Amino acid sequence: MTKTPVQKGLYIRAESHAISEVPLVCPPLDHNQIQPEKYAALLKAADPQHLLLAEVPFSQLLGRHMVLVYDAASQGPHNAIASRLTTGVEDGLAVEIRGDSLCFYTQPHADLCQADWQAMDNAIYGELCEFFQQGARPTAADLQSLVEAFRAGRFDYSRHREGEEGEDVNKDDAGEDLQDALAEP
Repeated sequence: MTKTPVQKGLYIRAESHAISEVPLVCPPLDHNQIQPEKYAALLKAADPQHLLLAEVPFSQLLGRHMVLVYDAASQGPHNAIASRLTTGVEDGLAVEIRGDSLCFYTQPHADLCQADWQAMDNAIYGELCEFFQQGARPTAADLQSLVEAFRAGRFDYSRHREGEEGEDVNKDDAGEDLQDALAEP
């Protein structure tokens, strides 16, 4: 009996804003062949017939193609974390995701851990979304600068802010303590 290859992905809970690392079936070599319904067992409340993939455009700038699997027919709570990941780098438009979702790298055997997600989310929420909130669009130079800052570790707050105190330093966008949000339920 052969063992099914797995890699780490993230389960993003809409209601509690909790993020959990979960083992996922490795995607096929050709990311265009990913079948969202293969991940239905992990999204228990989802309708397998309505599962879709959403791109994470910022990850593509980094050469780390990442996708989300979500239930397009879900009437669950808005998943702000998953939706924000889909923010377009040129237009700022995002997919409104409701209910829980899965996020993973499309490269087989490429683990997506909480620290990777957190740095990605920090870059999108802290920098990219700022352009669009101010009514501007990032230029190619702005995007290149953002990519360079990401690769330099500027958005890995766990390295840079450990031990800092302050009102917003250790809070996520919902005002919850990041450690609580990242804890296993």
